[in-house]
Amino acid sequence: MAKKDKNQASQDQETINDHPGNEDSAKQPPAADQSLRISELEKEVSVLNDQLKSTRDQLLRSVAEFDNYRRRSETEKQDLIKFGGEALIKDLLPFLDDLERSLNVPQADPVVFRDGVRLIYSNLVKALDQRGVKPLETVGKKFNVDEHDALLHIEKEGAEPDTVTEEVQKGYTYNGKVIRHAKVLVAK
Repeated sequence: MAKKDKNQASQDQETINDHPGNEDSAKQPPAADQSLRISELEKEVSVLNDQLKSTRDQLLRSVAEFDNYRRRSETEKQDLIKFGGEALIKDLLPFLDDLERSLNVPQADPVVFRDGVRLIYSNLVKALDQRGVKPLETVGKKFNVDEHDALLHIEKEGAEPDTVTEEVQKGYTYNGKVIRHAKVLVAK
């Protein structure tokens, strides 16, 4: 066992002598070279610190810009939701004015009054049509749950089963999407 310990100690000594950190002082660079190397490393550290500071500054600016963009987008989105129907409202105001004028006419002839209201109605339908609002055609069509709300199923002679026989309230689409189902009576 003592022989093993001697061999081990001898191998450890060889390993220590082979290690580059244990060279004798004659092989080490002179102090001037070390101070030059330290100076170069300090300059490199200074350059890297400047780059780090610049990169950190750029990152903070990017984060701030993104945060501003996010806030601006949110504000624009809220404004769009809040004022998105402004153009439609402006288009509807003349019809409101026409109705108000027709109500303020003293002792209007009922026929003339009715004709005036019909004119206002047809102009309103045209304005809505130009904006993409269209009435659903229902009477005589097959009942469709995507477009119709059945109020009653009724017996009607000559009508096919599941066919809309009467419209109680018009339904409308907006740019192809149903925005109000038609309330209808359906044949049994």
